[in-house]
Amino acid sequence: MDKGRKEFLIQLGTGLTLATLPGIAGASDHTATTAVDPADFTGEGAPEDEKYWKQVARKYYDVSRDYINLENGYYGIQPRPVLAAFQKNILFANKDAARFARKEF
Repeated sequence: MDKGRKEFLIQLGTGLTLATLPGIAGASDHTATTAVDPADFTGEGAPEDEKYWKQVARKYYDVSRDYINLENGYYGIQPRPVLAAFQKNILFANKDAARFARKEF
């Protein structure tokens, strides 16, 4: 793989940010904004810097401390900004069900 985790996360954060801007790709006013801080991905985050990546993981992922999740290939944990956007959009679709399904979806 040519790109490291840092470059991937920068691109992911940029994509999430662009997806939430009004008027881009048909985004409407119910789209959630992201809570991704670009400063988290501009430092010394080398792929082998475990301390750096643990800090990022604690900030963006809500994981149980009771066990180690080894099923990320099958069932991955959503980062907090993704989960917040998902929940906001589900609430919107539930509230405006018929209108959302017929006009916006």
